[in-house]
Amino acid sequence: MGDFQGYVFAAATLRDEDFTEPVAVVTSSHSNANQQSRFRYRVADILLGRGNVHFYDIPGSSLPEVREPAPPTPPLVARLQQASLSAMFYRLGRIFWNRAPGWLSRGTVLVLRENELTKEAGARLLARGFSLRALNLPPRPDDFRLSEADTQIRTLTRNTIRRHFEGLVPEGSLPVLESQAETAVCRSVSLFRNALLRWRTELARHEFSHVRAAITNLLVTPEAAAFHAALRERNIPLVAMQHGVTPEISKRTERYGLGHENAACDIALTFNVSATALFNKNPYGRGKAVTVGMPEDYRRQPRLSSRVSESTIWYISTRLYQSNMGRLHRGLSDVALYEHERRLISDVFATLPHPVTYKPYPAIRYLDPDPIAAQISATPNVTAYSDRLDLRYVASRASMLITSGATSTVSWCLMSGKPTIYLHSAEFMPLNDDVLPLFRDGMFLFDQQAPDFHERLHAFLSRPIAEIEQQWAARAAARKSLVEAYIAAPIHDAGAAAADAVIASIPTVGTQAATESSQSR
Repeated sequence: MGDFQGYVFAAATLRDEDFTEPVAVVTSSHSNANQQSRFRYRVADILLGRGNVHFYDIPGSSLPEVREPAPPTPPLVARLQQASLSAMFYRLGRIFWNRAPGWLSRGTVLVLRENELTKEAGARLLARGFSLRALNLPPRPDDFRLSEADTQIRTLTRNTIRRHFEGLVPEGSLPVLESQAETAVCRSVSLFRNALLRWRTELARHEFSHVRAAITNLLVTPEAAAFHAALRERNIPLVAMQHGVTPEISKRTERYGLGHENAACDIALTFNVSATALFNKNPYGRGKAVTVGMPEDYRRQPRLSSRVSESTIWYISTRLYQSNMGRLHRGLSDVALYEHERRLISDVFATLPHPVTYKPYPAIRYLDPDPIAAQISATPNVTAYSDRLDLRYVASRASMLITSGATSTVSWCLMSGKPTIYLHSAEFMPLNDDVLPLFRDGMFLFDQQAPDFHERLHAFLSRPIAEIEQQWAARAAARKSLVEAYIAAPIHDAGAAAADAVIASIPTVGTQAATESSQSR
């Protein structure tokens, strides 16, 4: 339903008069499906068919070239610098077992999607005699449709949209929102059914590999939910690894964010006790959450880098513009996001006695250049980081980090060991009420709504770095409480704990044999 949000935000920008008065709409068309979905203006679809609307469509090929919106894959050297021995062992093990027969092992563990915790757990499973086999999501069909018997789903979807959006958006936009929501729901149901059939076929190919469990992360697609359903038919447990530290610190979760990892699995492995408690309260949860700790890669700095620090302070921006891909959790318009960044540069960074590197969020949302880039170029004290790599690959270059928003970026900053300044806002991805005092005690927290915010932040950052580092060290005890409760539980080997949980989830031999016997009949 992510694309549906773009239509909601587009509808919210319209007025009732736009459906009766003459309107001109300028759009761009792209041959690249990813760019088309990100850059095409949804207002055009809402106003399509109106006699008083004039459409001007510009081919993307005639516009300045735009790099692929999603961040690029880090180069091999960067990945090797960050990779742990566990991750390398995991890679080698996957290559070996994708060619070797599974019966040589204690059993096969299927891998759908991976992250740092998946790799560390996989390495421990390999060391304990299990084999790993990679799976790919089944290809999505070109068409999707529901049967006549599913008309109730269509009616329920349309009625729900009208009930919740009537009065919030112009009346003329409601039929389009109803249609788009219906399409999204129909597509999700169709994708689930299609994938379920494909997963059954795929799992049948592994019948002689002694499949004992499956591991994955980020179960956010209909195909992933179908994977869980197909595994349950064979009594094979699905273990999901936490994607990142966000739900347990974000006020968004208190309000409406319920799509946690345990919504489509048997066991969800989390980084900390707060995430475990949150997941286990999830009304949509189907699996139990268990705390295993933070993977080692979160604690690592690149080992092979000999580059000298490029600046003292790195500002890690999380203020990604919404553009045509509206997101409910960000809460501010793109103009407000830009204005915040502009004032940080002009009122704080520009006159500091220390150089600053500005790291934009590594994604692109507009066809034209970000105006922040021009401002940075005109500010001698500030340098833009342009390689678009994740923070994990560059954090070692900084003496101090600044960031904002309740996202996983905070956990990368904290686990780097660098003094971290957190800019809190009640309007932009705010922290939940429970964690806010711990952030204030364990980090350097500045309230962006305070009238003297820029002055206080400038005065603090103008201090000698050594003095700030001393104050950071003095907060170590408070920060330890924050990290252990909301970031990384004090478990020495998260990979081993995760592997223990995977093995414990495997049904007993008798149960497994009975299930396989009944299926063969």
